[in-house]
Amino acid sequence: MVELERQILRSPGISTADDDAVTQIVTTVTKQIGLKLDKGKVEAITQRVMDKLDRYQAEYWKWWEVMLALALPMLGYYSPIWTLHFQRRLRLTDMRHEVYQFQTMIMILREFERISVEAILEWLYSYAIIFKAPLEKCLAYYSAGAQEALQGLKNEIALEEFQRLSEHLAQAEEKIPIRKAFDDLQSEMGFQFERRRLDYEKDLDMKAELGRMIGFAPMYSMIFAYLVIPLIWMSFKQMDVYFQQIQNL
Repeated sequence: MVELERQILRSPGISTADDDAVTQIVTTVTKQIGLKLDKGKVEAITQRVMDKLDRYQAEYWKWWEVMLALALPMLGYYSPIWTLHFQRRLRLTDMRHEVYQFQTMIMILREFERISVEAILEWLYSYAIIFKAPLEKCLAYYSAGAQEALQGLKNEIALEEFQRLSEHLAQAEEKIPIRKAFDDLQSEMGFQFERRRLDYEKDLDMKAELGRMIGFAPMYSMIFAYLVIPLIWMSFKQMDVYFQQIQNL
C-alpha cells in the first residue's frame, strides 16, 4: 500500500489537491488493484493520499531548520580544528610533565662527579616518551659535533622549557661543570611545579562549574518552561486584548 501511494504521488498531473487529482487517484488505484478492494477501501486510500499531498504542499522552510542547516556545516567544518586544539592542549601538558621528569632526573645525575652531557642524554633517552625521537637524533649526531647536535635538539622542539634545558646542556658541554650549568634548576622546577598546581586548580574549578551547570540544568529548564514561557505568553495575549480595546474606542 505504501509503495502504491508513493507511485500515485509521483504520477504526472497530481500536483494540487483538487477534484481532478481525486479523480485521477481513484482511477489509478482502481487500475492498479482492480476489483480486489471495495469502494470504501478505495476511498480510504484516496483520502490517505490526499492527506499526504496536502502535507507535501504545506511544507516550507521553518526557522529552526534554516538555523540547523547553517549550524551543522559550521560544526562539521570547525570540529576538526577544535579537536586539534584540544589535543594540542593535552599534548602540551604531557610535554611539560615530561620536561619536569627530565629536570628531576638531572637533579640526581648532576651529583655524580664524572657524569657527562652524553651520559645525561642517554639517561633522558631511556625514559623519554614524547621527546624520544629528537633525543635519539641528537645522540646519533653527537659524535660528529656536540654543539651542533644540541643546537639541532633545541631548534627541533618549540617548547620553551625544553629549549632552556637544551641550553643548559650546551653550556655544560662548553667545559662548564654540570652542577654550575644547572645551578638554577631548582628554581625552575619550583616554578614548573607551581604552574602545574595552578593549572590543576583551574581545571578543577572549570569542571566543578560545568558540573554545577549540568546539575542545575533540569531545575532551570523547569522554571523556564513552567514560569517564564507562560508569563510571556500571557503578556502577549493581554497586549492583544489591550490593542483590540484601543481600536474599538
